[in-house]
Amino acid sequence: MSGLAECGALSAWLQASFDSSIQWGEDSTPDPAAECPLSTDNIRVVVFGQTRHQIRKLLFDSLHVGTVPTTDTSERLAPPKGDDVESLAELIFGSIPFAFTATTTKVYDIREPPQHVSILLFNAMAREDEALGDSTSTSPTGSVHGYASSAGSAGGGRNPAVPKNPRLLIGVSLVVRTAATPDFAAFARRHFSVVDQLLQNIRRQITAIVLDLPGLDLGGGWETQLDPIVLEFQTNTHFLHVVDENRERLRALFAAPRLQDPGWITMCSAIQRRETVSAVKETIAMDIAALLRKLNRSARSRKFFAKMLTAVLTFHIGWVGSVFPRQLTWPDEREVLGACLQRRELYGTMAQSREMNRTVVVGTDRDLVQHVLRTVSYFLRCSSRYLAEDACLSRPPSQFDRDVHSFGVVSQKVREEAATEQPPSGTRDSGSEICESIPIDDVLNDLICGISPTLVPFLVLQGLTKMPTIKAVADDLSQHFDDSVVHLPIRCARCVFVDVDNMSIDIVDVQRVSQEGRNMLSYNVEVLKDPALGVHTALSSFLDCVDLRLPLQVCLDALESSLQELCMLGCFLACKSHDEDTILPPGVDKTDIKLLHAIAQYVEQSEEIKI
Repeated sequence: MSGLAECGALSAWLQASFDSSIQWGEDSTPDPAAECPLSTDNIRVVVFGQTRHQIRKLLFDSLHVGTVPTTDTSERLAPPKGDDVESLAELIFGSIPFAFTATTTKVYDIREPPQHVSILLFNAMAREDEALGDSTSTSPTGSVHGYASSAGSAGGGRNPAVPKNPRLLIGVSLVVRTAATPDFAAFARRHFSVVDQLLQNIRRQITAIVLDLPGLDLGGGWETQLDPIVLEFQTNTHFLHVVDENRERLRALFAAPRLQDPGWITMCSAIQRRETVSAVKETIAMDIAALLRKLNRSARSRKFFAKMLTAVLTFHIGWVGSVFPRQLTWPDEREVLGACLQRRELYGTMAQSREMNRTVVVGTDRDLVQHVLRTVSYFLRCSSRYLAEDACLSRPPSQFDRDVHSFGVVSQKVREEAATEQPPSGTRDSGSEICESIPIDDVLNDLICGISPTLVPFLVLQGLTKMPTIKAVADDLSQHFDDSVVHLPIRCARCVFVDVDNMSIDIVDVQRVSQEGRNMLSYNVEVLKDPALGVHTALSSFLDCVDLRLPLQVCLDALESSLQELCMLGCFLACKSHDEDTILPPGVDKTDIKLLHAIAQYVEQSEEIKI
């Protein structure tokens, strides 16, 4: 079952009916019991513009939507200015030269009042090829280090009234008040890529509006020439929707309840701390065995567990590096955060397929959903999860001082560190580079969650008590194509729905295709009918070991050995991938092929780890 829709135009597909086992839900509101101290009221979007004549103006402030006069054209248009607007403008533009063409990201942590500020600065008038130039990323307080996307504009054609090479610097900022959530700044550091994507979503809408705005004249040196943009931002319902949607995405990810003691992370953390892992392994083995027995009441339910694990192992392919010592290799490893490389493996993103995969467990029995989540979390892995990976980025060596001293409310600690040329705590200075080690445990814990009231963007694993609407799924998957948190152009975004009420595995994917010269999104819904025979056999062998009352550690080791055997078969396929006469080894069933091909692809893109 599939459908086609133009990028951003989902209505035709959403109205289509699918013959699927998925019982798509009705629109729902978040559970009031799942409140978080961080509300969208504490997430503010502020947009400034600056022309080539150094005319700087506040264009939009989400705190004051609807307060700009729209009738009296003689009155200068501008949102009401708060006490911090001038300081915020200085933060945004600072010492950036006006002639720059790159897209720049800057991040600040402010002590009084407690705020975390993420800023995206770009030329809104740049043609798409100009916008795809070099990008830079600066972090004046040293609090976050990452990458800034340089994706092109989302506008259609250029407004003929606009000069050929105009310059309109736009600074869009996410200002998060953190007094009630002091741990948000650390969260934002771990997920710089997510915050950056949300800013890029807003940037595309701003660029589209500015390029298509009729009668826009940026040739003069007066402030009122920016009034049409102010008015459009206040009245464009689509722009306002995008602003609110991305504020909510950030809130939802931060508020999502984390899964307590996810299996693989817990075990590897114990290894890191040089603790005895036997108790952890016993707990994991008991959890898997208990779930298998709980689902062992009928042939259908027995098959369900194997189908679920088949889907997880096929799409979240990073587990291969944990049982078969290999590590994915990427040509851009020095350009992105180590946390991003971890996310690529968790999402099952490969250089060839460019997929981004997520899993959602749905059911009315909350205890059963939690049990399934704990079990699945053991198989969500990445090959180098506990290796120390520093991430570096370049910055102009003098910009640190100028930007810090230009803003009066930056914390005194930051001022002192800037004055002495010492990077903030947790960082080290290496020429023109700043490096920061990201705690990978926290990154993975943030993306592996428990039961949430709604579908939460970016999560690798989460639970729901009822199936989301098809529109919510489509919107959620579609957002990954323009700016991906894995810093790669994605070809396919996929969500695996594990329905514990109906004992079904339903897979929804969205793929970008070109049709008649236009980019289209192709949607497909698939019901997984049969598990991989190799997975079914592995689970049966594991349960036999448990029934024989072997030590639980031995039982879990037996399951790991079965996974290693699957990897060996995948390696065989990788070695024979160019041989048209390849004959599959004995015991390999047609149901194994998709999983084995995913393993083979991982092997082809990885290098052996010497141990």
